[in-house]
Amino acid sequence: MHEVDKVKTAQFINELFLEIKARCPAWPQSWPNPEIEKKSRQVWMQEIIKHKTTNWEQIKKALEKIKSSFVPSIDEFIQLCKPTMEDYGLPRPFEAFRECCFNASNIRYNVPVTWSHQAVYHAGSQTGLLEIEKLQDLFLANYEIACRIVFDGGILKDIPKLIPTQPQEKSSPQTASNALKNMKAMLGIR
Repeated sequence: MHEVDKVKTAQFINELFLEIKARCPAWPQSWPNPEIEKKSRQVWMQEIIKHKTTNWEQIKKALEKIKSSFVPSIDEFIQLCKPTMEDYGLPRPFEAFRECCFNASNIRYNVPVTWSHQAVYHAGSQTGLLEIEKLQDLFLANYEIACRIVFDGGILKDIPKLIPTQPQEKSSPQTASNALKNMKAMLGIR
């Protein structure tokens, strides 16, 4: 490990432990002396790196989930670092499937729809909106993939923008006559 990496690692773990101490007033029970705290810092950093939870935004979300005065174990903390659907405003899988079926039905009848999350639309479009009701297992697999893309900060398929329908001109004999003249002119017919 380079010297700069050691400095960044030390800063990272120092910031993490300061945050934990601020949120868990019973922290002295977990780290009663400097030697135990030092060893804990080493173990925590090894586990955090091992589980690839070094993104500070991910760590902040985990810190916000701590609901106890006591310091969570490193295993509990790693679990708190794992993103949840609620963290990203994603509906639960079956709710997403129901929403997709409802919206697909409305789309068939040209009724405007709204999507709770882009991942629901993405999974539905990957599955096929025309027969979505028959493809629940495929939708759920595609939704799981879409959720992982969201968790990893990836890009999902855009939700198409609706094109407002233009009011139709009232037909009249004059309108029909003009349209016929225009078509004949385009075709070179007199």
